[in-house]
Amino acid sequence: AYTGRDETTATDALTPTMRRHEIALATCFVACGCAFFGLSYSARQLSSNVYKSSMLLNMADILGFLAAMSADVFGRKRVQSCCFTLAAICLLVCSTGVPGSAFVLSFAVIGRLCLDVSFTTVLVAMANIFPESAQKRVLPTFAIATRTGSLLAPFMGTLPAAISCPLFSALCFVAAGASLILPDTKNPEISSRAVRDDYQTYEKYRRSDQPSMTRPLWLQQPKPKLAILYLPQLWLRQSGGQTVTNATSP
Repeated sequence: AYTGRDETTATDALTPTMRRHEIALATCFVACGCAFFGLSYSARQLSSNVYKSSMLLNMADILGFLAAMSADVFGRKRVQSCCFTLAAICLLVCSTGVPGSAFVLSFAVIGRLCLDVSFTTVLVAMANIFPESAQKRVLPTFAIATRTGSLLAPFMGTLPAAISCPLFSALCFVAAGASLILPDTKNPEISSRAVRDDYQTYEKYRRSDQPSMTRPLWLQQPKPKLAILYLPQLWLRQSGGQTVTNATSP
């Protein structure tokens, strides 16, 4: 009988729906990491007074984190997708204005505020969407996605606003589309039936004592093993075979 220790992949495997949600949420993390930190690097491009730009962007951060509480009223998925879309529109408008003007700076601050709300809801989504047993599996993916976006931020943020802002806007548009794929919550009363059944299947087979033959295919995939682990066994077999041959030879 399966005890839960025979196949370590049972606790690490994700359902196909979970994989899709992991990719969608990772896309949002890349957009947040790049556009959020990219605007900080663009402070000199948005205004001739870099201190003024930085101060306004930081003030937008405070208001944005407070505005993220609206997700409890209107729903996390709706707020996240709308804020990504609004941020994309504002950053796209920034590219059409005169660099250093109040027009460009104003829309950049509004876009930053929307990114603050989106960044907060994306972080909350990781805990709301995935079961606790699967969070340790997806956390490294999201951390790498965020670092990838922040790695691109200095290169894109130091470009002129007419070039960097459309790039940030494109990432936000993609993240807005990815947000629509995500469920609003893992609560079975709110999530769709397909998502609910998929997550219940994950939890059921993660704790079940059924034989592996009755488990779903995505839980039966064995972990790949390094070929070097077989070398000691092969060496012992060959040594044993030679010993037996020497012992039986005249």
